[in-house]
Amino acid sequence: MNHDNIVVTTTKPREHLIEIARLISEEINIPYLVKGNLSMAKFMETNNLTDVIAVREDRIQIISENGEFFFHPGLAIPRIKNYKKTRYDTMIEAMQLQPSDVLLDCTLGLANDAIVANFILKDKGELVGIESSPLIYAITKWGLKKYSRGSKATQESMQNIIVKNENYDTYLKKLPSKSVDIIYFDPMFNKPLYKSNGICGLRNFANYQQLDQSTIDLALKIARKRVVFKDRSNSSNFGKLNVDEIVGGKYSPVAYGVFIC
Repeated sequence: MNHDNIVVTTTKPREHLIEIARLISEEINIPYLVKGNLSMAKFMETNNLTDVIAVREDRIQIISENGEFFFHPGLAIPRIKNYKKTRYDTMIEAMQLQPSDVLLDCTLGLANDAIVANFILKDKGELVGIESSPLIYAITKWGLKKYSRGSKATQESMQNIIVKNENYDTYLKKLPSKSVDIIYFDPMFNKPLYKSNGICGLRNFANYQQLDQSTIDLALKIARKRVVFKDRSNSSNFGKLNVDEIVGGKYSPVAYGVFIC
């Protein structure tokens, strides 16, 4: 991604906000620029900017020519509430996730699936989330830290996720054989399933890399238990990639392809 027209700033000149903005600037290698008293629109116009990461008191957001985008857990919270009642979630079932597992989410995005998974892991297991887009990485990493709604257990399941900014192919090649229990992929669909402002904002910055056999083969060498990916329930990828099992999809537009190690 070209960062020539992207900066990070704060909406107000408060020291703790400036500190976060400077950390983000260093992490993803984009300039920190003082907005001063300019409106955001004037600030962007004056500096010829296409996108701004704005650190606010209540959230961190991306402001772009196409609108605004910020972290939100989406359906993660209602899914956790439903799991508490039913002890069932289709993704968790596909993973056969256990509290002591080490889970690698290779396509973290806004971490909606990771939040649900980490609620199961709590403090016994570990969840590492990989996000290749620097801007989505920054929004998600700091969003997970700052989000203050929901139960204490849900907040902890957000804050305990380890977030890394890297392409999953590069990251997987660094890992030893059989070093994690479960590897999960949720590639960005070319066409969205649902109309959502959060997802629409995400799509402008997302990586559309799709799974191929070589990535699955590599993941199978690294995982001890399962490799799982999400796709449309009618996707041809389940057959092309020769999955061992398909979970879900009967009454849902999505299903999970499972490879058993």
